[in-house]
Amino acid sequence: MATRPMTAAPTTPRPASRLSEFFAIDLRSLAVFRIGLGFLLLLDLYGRAQTLRMHYTGEGCYPRELALELVQPDLALFHVFLLSDRVEVQALLFGVFALLALLFVLGWHTRVVSVLVFVLLVSLVRRNHWACHTGDGWLETLFFWAMFLPLGARFSLDRLHGRAPPTRGPSGLPTPTELSIATAGVLIQIAIFYVMAGYLKSRYDVWTRGEAVWVFTHVIEYTRPFGAWLGQYPRACSLLTLGTLVVEGLGPFFLFVPFWTARLRTVLVLVLACFHLTLQATIHIGIFQMICITSLALYLPSSTWDGLVRRVPASWRARWEVLASAFVRRFGVTGPVAPRAAFARASSLATGALLVPVLAVILVSNVNSAVRNPYDKGDRGPLPLPLWLEQYGRMFCVVQSWNMFTDIDRAFFGWFLVLGQQEDGQLVDVLEGRPAGALRPPEHYARAFPNHNSRRYWREMARPEREDLQKAMCDYLAREWRREGRTPLTHLAVYHVGRIPSRRPGADEVKPICWQWEAPHEPLRSAAPAVGELWTERRARWQGILQGVPKSLPAAR
Repeated sequence: MATRPMTAAPTTPRPASRLSEFFAIDLRSLAVFRIGLGFLLLLDLYGRAQTLRMHYTGEGCYPRELALELVQPDLALFHVFLLSDRVEVQALLFGVFALLALLFVLGWHTRVVSVLVFVLLVSLVRRNHWACHTGDGWLETLFFWAMFLPLGARFSLDRLHGRAPPTRGPSGLPTPTELSIATAGVLIQIAIFYVMAGYLKSRYDVWTRGEAVWVFTHVIEYTRPFGAWLGQYPRACSLLTLGTLVVEGLGPFFLFVPFWTARLRTVLVLVLACFHLTLQATIHIGIFQMICITSLALYLPSSTWDGLVRRVPASWRARWEVLASAFVRRFGVTGPVAPRAAFARASSLATGALLVPVLAVILVSNVNSAVRNPYDKGDRGPLPLPLWLEQYGRMFCVVQSWNMFTDIDRAFFGWFLVLGQQEDGQLVDVLEGRPAGALRPPEHYARAFPNHNSRRYWREMARPEREDLQKAMCDYLAREWRREGRTPLTHLAVYHVGRIPSRRPGADEVKPICWQWEAPHEPLRSAAPAVGELWTERRARWQGILQGVPKSLPAAR
């Protein structure tokens, strides 16, 4: 009688396979991450270029002298955008940066280009960090990890030209995934980002009461039309607020569930992507939400990509394979270049020796941010890092705190008003570029900013302790007014008109930010009598104008 072959008893997955399931990244996911991150960097540079002269040159509101006054570790490596304050030089640097971003998208010498992109990105933030926001910090963090990932392994010029050898598993055979300390590190980093963002929000009553989204829908500086419409439904806003805490704070734990891992990751990536798209439709916040969606691509497992391929009609797949094969034969090489084993091992050991302590610093800094008092600058947390490590860690984006949108019920939001007096005595609205009339918020004020970086800079400038930024802004506005062929300004006053949205008052406070700016002129003691009388008259007229500015206005909405 024939006997059936014996089958092995079911066994639990070996540690190596479990590690691979949790921390390996499909090469197609890495390619999508590279292409998406590169395109977003190009979009970010395009947005910044609209205020290049304003934010990054000596003709703008933040000249190089102010940037050099910052007390921080000052590595010459990150002084690229501090080399010159000339508009032409900064425009050239922006062009070089955009070219490198494009090469990053195409996957040309990806490892080297990713290092250069990271250096330029940190340098750009170093040039004017007041014009930066959480999205810039998250972009820097992802590019830090990009330097250690095989982003050119698929859909790249490196792959086409044989510069990206195939990744190999423990058996030595080619594998469609990459498992390394770098892949584990970036996946852990993304999970930490979400968990900390959710936890830090949960410490504030405005979030636990379910009011945070409603507050944001009433912030004129940020709200989009969809957000204004959503603000009419407080219950929906409450559900979205509590949903944010759940999705951010608890969702990432499901990325590492030891069963149905691939399916759960795919579902959670889709949920988080919808979450970010909803936020993008609600408030103006630059490319931050799209950066988050791009980072989530790293969690998409091989089964998801294989399933998508199977859903493509067979005739389309066959046609694509023919075209791809013809393209490779015409422009590529016959086969991939085999890596040098000794060099690959040395590189892996060096990367591990660097990234293991980096991960430790990331974890410690996030623990500190979760425990310390955010309103006490002297509180460095229960595990304070050495000061030098903390300073350099912030520069390299490994000392982190994702304390964003947390205390929005305490923040003052509104719109900015700049009144100026011309030499002919006329009172003008400087931002609107017209004679001053009845004080009222501009229509669609959130769209008035050319980019989110400009919005962020104005908010930083409005802080009482930023007198240096306020003076530089007034100098810039006066120069721009004259450069456009208008009558020169003699005096300027900057106001922040608004309120703390959570208090729901019926009026907006007209909050003076800077009201003592006066155009440079010869000291009156040494000036001719006629000049002295003229400036005395101008000052008196200006004081009368300031006294006539109301203390409050009807609420914008």
